[in-house]
Order: sequence, then C-alpha cells, then structure tokens
Amino acid sequence: MREECDGGGPHGTQLQEPGRTLELVSFVQYAMCEHTDNLIKLIDRQVARLWARASETARQEREEVSASQLFVSGVRAALAIPMASAEERNTAIQSLLEDLDTGKLRPASIAARQRKVLVSQITQIRPLLKGLLDLELRGQLNVSARSQALGSL
Repeated sequence: MREECDGGGPHGTQLQEPGRTLELVSFVQYAMCEHTDNLIKLIDRQVARLWARASETARQEREEVSASQLFVSGVRAALAIPMASAEERNTAIQSLLEDLDTGKLRPASIAARQRKVLVSQITQIRPLLKGLLDLELRGQLNVSARSQALGSL
C-alpha cells in the first residue's frame, strides 16, 4: 500500500494533508493566544493609565478643601440666606458645628476621591471592560481530534 501512495497520485498528497492541517491549526491557535495576550496587556496599560490619572487628580483635590474651610463656607452660606430668620440661621450653624464635631465635614479619603474620578470617566472605562468581558478566554481542547491527527502522521 505504501508503494501505491509514493507514486505521486492523489493518495500521496492525502497522506501529507493531516500534518499540514495540524500545523495550520497549531499556528492559528498560537497566533490567537498571542493576540489575546497582547489585547489583555493593552487593556491593562490603559486601566493603569486611568487609575494613575484618577490618583493624581484625587491627590490634587486633597489640598484644595479642609474641614475648617468647609465649615466657614457653610456658615457664610447660612448667613447669606436672605429670607431666613435669625433662629433658622442659628440652627444651620449649630448643625454645621455638629457635623464638624462628628467628622462629616472632613474631606473624602483619597480612595473615595479616586472612585469619584473613575466613575466620572465611565465613558472611557466601560468600553475596555466590555471588550475584556466579551473575550472567550476558555480553551477547548478536543483530545480525540488531536490524537486522530497525530495518529495519521
């Protein structure tokens, strides 16, 4: 039977075909893995840039507002209400004092400010996450097809 196939007829090319198919399938699988890895690296870099920008913005905002500044601006706002009585203004100032004592006037933490910045950048983040979630990263290994292809070599 081997002599018939070496004659150069159609059977000779059929013997080499499973090897070529296996080589092609392996190359496509390798290329897909490389491209998927590159895509994940690009998404990781973009997320790192967004996070760094949010962290920088949060640190800059940290210096802008303190609890005492918030209290003073609240008192000014309470005193600036034109139709409020003296008792209403006094009540507003007392509630500001309570907020100052309980720490409610403290500026938000860096993490809270970072979350705020990242939420405001949702138009940049959502497409990245959507693209990442749409990837099918599970491998499907068909052992019987591979063993048949290797067995026919």
